[in-house]
Amino acid sequence: MEQNATAGRSHGRVAYGWTRELGPDGTVREVIVPEQAAVIQRIADALLAGESLRSVTAGLNAEGVPSPMGKAWHKQMVRALVLRERNAGLRVHRGEVVGDGTWEPTLDRGQWEQLRAALSDPARRTSTGTAAKHLLSGIARCGVCGATLRVAHNRRMPSYRCSENGCVIRRQADVDDLVTRVVVGRLARRDAVDLLTPDHSLERAAAIAQAEQLRGRLDLAADQYADGVIDGRQLERITAKLRPQLAQAEARSRVVDSAPLVDGLAGREDVAEVWGRLSLSRRRAVVALLLDIRLHRTRQGARIFDPAAVELRWKA
Repeated sequence: MEQNATAGRSHGRVAYGWTRELGPDGTVREVIVPEQAAVIQRIADALLAGESLRSVTAGLNAEGVPSPMGKAWHKQMVRALVLRERNAGLRVHRGEVVGDGTWEPTLDRGQWEQLRAALSDPARRTSTGTAAKHLLSGIARCGVCGATLRVAHNRRMPSYRCSENGCVIRRQADVDDLVTRVVVGRLARRDAVDLLTPDHSLERAAAIAQAEQLRGRLDLAADQYADGVIDGRQLERITAKLRPQLAQAEARSRVVDSAPLVDGLAGREDVAEVWGRLSLSRRRAVVALLLDIRLHRTRQGARIFDPAAVELRWKA
């Protein structure tokens, strides 16, 4: 197993996304199964575009896409599948990445790093990841006490209501329509692409390169220890110094752009039509990315919707 890991070869059963074939030289090699690789790519694209794990899982089951186990998909299966290191061509041994694998990856390394950040780091999630059934529930807040808004029925009319004290209540359709028109109008402007899709590719590429270099130095130290060039104490010192640097480089490589959420939306003239076709989970994710929303009180007894009572503040 140690030899297989060092050489980047697989060990154990064949992983979903690949199959094993006998090469011309008589050695066994892993080759991609296009249909399964397409499923992995589909999941990755959907999650980075703001879809929730719940909606991605439901879509796979609704279409009858076979799962790795041959049973119905569930959220944890989808999450575990798309986060595997081997998707990015990395070989894992004893719970740690030890180098590159000998197989062709199913995901681009940068995309896989984004997925790790989106699904593993709550501070950098690109999706709201919620099963909410309404555009602003859990996103918009009460302008009086700061509690989140939930949908309740007021005189048989679905309305956003302060979830704590009932400080404010406003007809859902009116608030949703206002927020939708504001977001769609902003996305349609020509400068939306430059403002909403910052490019961190150079920063991420530099961090990935540094991480690869550090892994190479760790591999070299392990080889030198195996060959008797250095002793155990020296290996321990080298590892203790390089491991923290590697962790920092990997953290920098997991910068998540907002671009996946607004990809295909920013700067389009037909953004309103495209917006209408998006899933609710992605629309919620885009709204949460762009706006802080507060619902304030209006004059008591007022029956006409007052847009000025809905505070919409663009996030930096």
